[in-house]
Amino acid sequence: MSSKKILVKIYASGMGDALLSTPALKKLSSFYHDKSLSVKTLHPDLFRNNPYIEEVISLDKDFDETDYEVFKIYKNHERKHHACYCARSCAYDLGFDLTSDELSLDFYPDSQSIYEINKLNNYICLHTTSNWKNRTWSEENWKKLISLLQNTDLNIVLIGKDYEEVYFDDSVCKKRCFEINGRNIINFTNDGSSIHDLWHLINNSKGVVTIDSGPLHLAGTTDTWIFQIGSARHPEFVAPYRNDSQNYKHEYIGGECKAFCASNLKYTVKEWKTIRAAHFLAECQENYSEMKCHPTAESVFNKIIEKLNLI
Repeated sequence: MSSKKILVKIYASGMGDALLSTPALKKLSSFYHDKSLSVKTLHPDLFRNNPYIEEVISLDKDFDETDYEVFKIYKNHERKHHACYCARSCAYDLGFDLTSDELSLDFYPDSQSIYEINKLNNYICLHTTSNWKNRTWSEENWKKLISLLQNTDLNIVLIGKDYEEVYFDDSVCKKRCFEINGRNIINFTNDGSSIHDLWHLINNSKGVVTIDSGPLHLAGTTDTWIFQIGSARHPEFVAPYRNDSQNYKHEYIGGECKAFCASNLKYTVKEWKTIRAAHFLAECQENYSEMKCHPTAESVFNKIIEKLNLI
């Protein structure tokens, strides 16, 4: 066996994308007789406590790699994040594939949380974030869903934080949370909590409502219900695997349009005459005046009522 340590550089800007590397990292470790890995990442808190990761280093830190065999994830410029399931694509970056029973994500939370979970009682988490246009469920929809949920015995916990994310083309997406006040609403957005605190909050909830986002993937490491709001990305490229399935305690609620244009490279060819590019992912490629891939608040509410047996 090589005496060198194993170093994996994860070039993912988003928290969810970084978390999606864990199945590939786990299998890579097994190939080296369960040797612990070293990881460089922009999201070190995601990998803390992980039993197959020995050290976590910030991606922007200078580091002597002489004694390491180095691998890279999310560095392949041919990769189309929007048109693949990233957990498998991360494995391809390392030279192998994953079977369906190897696709579950790994997160090992700290044992303690800043939240007094027992005082929240019966609650559901809403990730009221904004993103690209096709990945932003409107503030009006969130308000309507909350209004409907206020007729149940659920408390409503708002989660998420504002931040800016730089994408592969150096464009910047400013993401902010819709902060909505009212009866039975507990607002934890932008409260300075950690990813470990967020995990405990989601894990102890009745369910989480979110569009394609980091908290969706984090929820995939819990046993809670996931209510995924539809978008222009194909749901099979997004939904987390639990119990070897994307259907376990997961409901995708989409709109009337099923083109999934963000994931369909025919729109890239239409715009650039080749798939070696990316069409403008933020907008509807069918030129609808509204995002018809998004569901109504009523359809999301009805699915929550059905699955949580609140009738």
